[in-house]
Amino acid sequence: MTFLPRFEGDDGSGRLFSSRPLSSRGRWLAILAASAVLQVAYWPIIFALGASHAGDPVPVELLLFGLAFVPASFLVLAFTSRHRRAPGAVLRAMGLFLLVGLPVALLNPVVGLVAGFGAGGIATLRAPSDSRLRPRAIAVAAASVYALALLTVGPDELFALLSAAALPFAVVGIADEITVGRRGGGVA
Repeated sequence: MTFLPRFEGDDGSGRLFSSRPLSSRGRWLAILAASAVLQVAYWPIIFALGASHAGDPVPVELLLFGLAFVPASFLVLAFTSRHRRAPGAVLRAMGLFLLVGLPVALLNPVVGLVAGFGAGGIATLRAPSDSRLRPRAIAVAAASVYALALLTVGPDELFALLSAAALPFAVVGIADEITVGRRGGGVA
């Protein structure tokens, strides 16, 4: 008799994360939770960058506060989506955040955040069985281009900033849903 908590989808093997596929509902709950934590990282960074753009001194404390929550958003996404190698996925996500986000941030800092969080989301969100990296990468690239278009051509910067805050993890989930739908539905 074991006193370990049972989780939905537990296969009885004693492991926290079962080998059973993540349901669509579970995927979107993980994306929702991680997106809430992402807001805690995103908005302080945006406010710090806005202050520097206005000519005021950069509030370094605010910038560091936002950057400190970047790994937390990846942690929440990896563990709530029951990624089988969650700690390693979070480390890969942090590397991708820097590797993808920093060069793109030279073009536009907001688009860099979208690309960096999206690339990290690719690494941390548990993928459907037999899925490929390509649809997820295309979705993140499309979200980055969309954010850039909204920021440069769009009539309202606030809408562009709000969209950029919601896009990174959601587009990875949408790519997964399309992939599962093309395979014939069912549990992802």
